[in-house]
This record gives sequence, structure tokens and C-alpha cells, in this order.
Amino acid sequence: MSILALLVASGSVALALRADRRASRAESHGRRAHLVVESRSSTRTVAGFLFDLRVRNVGSAVASDVAVWLEDESGRVVSAPAEGTIAALSPMQDPVMLELTVSDAALPPPPVSFGIRVSWTDLAGRHERIPSGTTVST
Repeated sequence: MSILALLVASGSVALALRADRRASRAESHGRRAHLVVESRSSTRTVAGFLFDLRVRNVGSAVASDVAVWLEDESGRVVSAPAEGTIAALSPMQDPVMLELTVSDAALPPPPVSFGIRVSWTDLAGRHERIPSGTTVST
């Protein structure tokens, strides 16, 4: 049984290393998008807090199927719509504006910070991350 577990673990490590090498090669060949999400403002509304975000691609490849959402400290999605979506974002294209709302029901007592998460697809594959630890606050 332990030999089988060792083989499975070795295979997983090998696959992870290959994926990492592929991502490195893609980045060096200009196949990666690099998304920057900036918070412009937050406004109290009848529905909760409205967050105005600006998304731009400073990488060298087109980002497609871009999704942006807000999460609380436990990783729970709190924005509505759950994701702001952008079909495609070209390198150095003018920023795209998104509005996400966090309902009163999802708001603990202020001040509250939410992490901004973004996912996209480029020539190197599918990616998901928190851009530079960016947060928005009420």
C-alpha cells in the first residue's frame, strides 16, 4: 500500500513541476496576461455597499473569461453579482470598470475589509489569485 502511495505522490510532484515549467516558459514567451484590479470608491446604497473597481491588463497576452469577485476573511463570496465578468481584456487596453455590491446581510459591523479575487484564461492556461493582496473596505 505504501509503495502505491509513493508512486501516486511522485506522479503528482512530476505533474506539478511540469505545469510550473510550462507556466514559466509561457511567461517568458509573452503568453501571460497580468491583471491589475484597483478600487475606485465604495458607496452606501439601499442594497448595501457598492464597490467601483477598475480592471486592466498590463501583461503581454489577452485575458479572456475574466471574473472578479469579493470574498470575506473566511473565503466566502460576498459580492453580487457573485462575479463581475469581462469577456476579453487586451494588453494595455483602457481599464474596464466593474461594480460589485455587498448586501447588508453579508456585512458584519464596520469597518470591514474584503479581498478582491480575479480569475482569467490566457495562452498559459487558467489562473486565479488575489492581486497583490488588494482589499476594499466599508
